[in-house]
Amino acid sequence: EGVFDVHVANEGVLWLGTSSGLIRYDPGTGSTETLTTKDGLPGSVVYSILDDDRGRLWLGTSHGLSRFDPDSKPPLRFRNYDPADGIGNLEFNRHAALASSDGRFFFGGMDGLTVFRPEEILDNPQIPPLALTEVTVWGPDGPEDVPPFGLEELRLGNRQNTVSFRFAALNFTDAEHNRF
Repeated sequence: EGVFDVHVANEGVLWLGTSSGLIRYDPGTGSTETLTTKDGLPGSVVYSILDDDRGRLWLGTSHGLSRFDPDSKPPLRFRNYDPADGIGNLEFNRHAALASSDGRFFFGGMDGLTVFRPEEILDNPQIPPLALTEVTVWGPDGPEDVPPFGLEELRLGNRQNTVSFRFAALNFTDAEHNRF
């Protein structure tokens, strides 16, 4: 497995950017943890690693930029950024990251340079409201649509054995990044 970048964090913990994800190695205990796309990493290859003043790691990957918070619990450990978020690259390059003395981060990629200040990258703290858009109940006579608007309670008969719901987040600013 190829190692592209090594970052030393608090208490000597090593973070390795590899061809198959992000690896945490604790030399004190000998323990390792491998984080991959299944854990939320946007791309399987981690080319570069920088850390900010809050202990978060910023990762240049094969499929966008990612902010990793080692202190958060899944699924909130990774926040991924792609060109829809305003970064200039979808794929970054090996050894193409720099934290400047004035606090800016530079990540080089296939389509140029992405420059930002980590403390200025803020997520929208507002959780978008959900709207129920469709309810279907299945019974012996087939599917039956139930009007979802204003629905507060749904009573099912003993032969109605399947229910499906459709819903939408009411946020159109960055709809593809809504998570349910």
